[in-house]
Amino acid sequence: MTSGFQTQKVLRLAICCSILIGLVPGNCWYQVEAATTNLSPQPSALSSVFVSSPGAVLAGIQKRYSRVLTLKADFVQVYQGRNSRTVREAGTLELKKPGLMRWDYREPTTKQFISDGKKTWFYLPGEKRVTVEPVREARDPRLPFLFLLGRNDLNKEFAKLELGTDAPTKAGNISLRLWPRRRIENVAEIRVECDPQTFQLTRISVVHGTGDRSDFLLSNLVENQPLADTRFTFSPPTGVKVERFD
Repeated sequence: MTSGFQTQKVLRLAICCSILIGLVPGNCWYQVEAATTNLSPQPSALSSVFVSSPGAVLAGIQKRYSRVLTLKADFVQVYQGRNSRTVREAGTLELKKPGLMRWDYREPTTKQFISDGKKTWFYLPGEKRVTVEPVREARDPRLPFLFLLGRNDLNKEFAKLELGTDAPTKAGNISLRLWPRRRIENVAEIRVECDPQTFQLTRISVVHGTGDRSDFLLSNLVENQPLADTRFTFSPPTGVKVERFD
């Protein structure tokens, strides 16, 4: 797996995750006023009945993130191929409604993936190259991250959901398995893990149609911190080759 093409492919899926959380809306881009109010943890409503209902867990996640206008977090991205090869990358993620996204990779190499909601830039400093292309709904990689952006009724986005069985990244966390209702290129299933009391997401996973899997582990999440729109635009440095795909 090359560091450039595969990361760009997975990041398209990541944009899709952002739609799920609501920061990236999908068909309609809407205006949201800036806010700096911190989210207070949701009161614990967990019970044996609650845990047995994947729909209630999904509703809890949506309720939390519907109030999030911006989000910043550290991430670890782990790609697991069918050939058992694993690639680990890490950096910081910034999201802002309506549809703005920025991924700054620090390990093992430096690169950037930025979206203003209408187009994306994938910049590889080591290769002095940036690819630019429009956001396409049919191959929208933000679907998994819709959870963080709180869009509409998430139940309508999925044809099927059930409680997951993956080992949690933190003891006590719960997980969901979700199957998208509409076709998203190379997305067969989405899995999310959250705290059962606050519904804060700690992992979003994409199972690809090819059988490969991409996990995004989130930590140090900061919600509703002001983020300038200029953080989500890109101007190619001098000497960088620009490749456009319309």
